[in-house]
Amino acid sequence: MKINANKGVTLLDGKTPLKQNDVDLTIGVAIATALVNSDGEPIKTYELAKKFNDGGTIEVDTADLKLVKEAVTKYPNYNALVKGQVLVMLEGVK
Repeated sequence: MKINANKGVTLLDGKTPLKQNDVDLTIGVAIATALVNSDGEPIKTYELAKKFNDGGTIEVDTADLKLVKEAVTKYPNYNALVKGQVLVMLEGVK
């Protein structure tokens, strides 16, 4: 399954980029941030987070996809605007 980590996270208008630390937030950076703050197995989450942070098209298997969804869902510093966009995009991954 492939995930486009370069896709931008936007405000509700779907056009205005959402900023994180004065930089446009991407799906990849959002996922990487959630992963490094998760309770998952440290080496696995670190390696996945590096891939997502680097951007591009990320190949994941079913177990990785589940880990990513759980990390994003449980990350307390993202609201529904971020979590919703990431999770909707992940639902479409095939």
